[in-house]
Order: sequence, then structure tokens, then C-alpha cells
Amino acid sequence: MTSIFRTENDYPHLDKISTLFFEYYQYLHSCGVHMKLTENGEQIWINSVKKSINKTSVLIVCEHKGLVCGFGYGQIKLGPDYLGNLKTGVVAHFYLMEKVRGGNTATAMFEELKKWFVENRWIPAVNALKDKYEYPEWHFIEVANDIRNIKNQLIEKIQSI
Repeated sequence: MTSIFRTENDYPHLDKISTLFFEYYQYLHSCGVHMKLTENGEQIWINSVKKSINKTSVLIVCEHKGLVCGFGYGQIKLGPDYLGNLKTGVVAHFYLMEKVRGGNTATAMFEELKKWFVENRWIPAVNALKDKYEYPEWHFIEVANDIRNIKNQLIEKIQSI
């Protein structure tokens, strides 16, 4: 059984994510990308992630049969001034252990990252201008693959507004 979810900074297995981050850089090195982590670089990284998680960044975790086997890390970054200083969702790091590659696991992880970017970048940006252009507040719902369930999803979302 594989589960994919967003974490909080109190996720009990952040140490395992840190280890996977180290493995990720070893994998990059084996592919000819010669960027070496500093000593304890994986700990430095995970400590910085804890400070920004679900504020300006998101950490997606993949667990398979109870074991942490992958992560995706995305950040909201400010684009350059020549592109209008727009906030952009950026996938900074993504790693999935070889034993769980294939199928749709990586795609599902990217979809979860995309959903967070939409909720934390696009919708707030549109709503920041709603009064200026006199339109109602926008909301977001990710429609499931099974279109037969859309009615129930929409009803739940509307009731939550």
C-alpha cells in the first residue's frame, strides 16, 4: 500500500526524509551531476525545510508499506523583475527510491505538489485583486479522476464555503 501526503514540520519521520535527501545527492553524483553536499548538508536542509513548511514551501512524502521511500519538495519563489516579480511554484527536489518507481507514484506526487501550488499561489493571487475588479472570491477543488463522483465533491466544497 502506497500513500502520498503533505507533511507538517512535526512529521515524525523527517530524519528519514533527511536520509533520502542524502541518497538523492548520491544518485545525482552517480548520474554525473557533481554537486556535493557540505558536511551534514542533509541536516542543514531538513532544518531549513522545517522553518518554511506549509508557509512558502511544501514537502510531499511517499510511504510504501509503512516505509518512507520518496519525497517532493516545492517552494514559492519570487521571479525576476524582468518577468514582473511574479510568485512561481518551483519543484526544488524530487526523489523516489527505485523500488517504488514505475506505475503512477511519481505522477501522484507531482499532482499533490501542483495542488499545493494552486492553493497557495494562484488562488491567493487572484483573490488579492477581487475587490479592485469587483468579482467574488475564488476557491479551488481538484476533481478526482472518476468523474462520477464530481457531484458529491462539488456539494462538499460548496457546503464548506
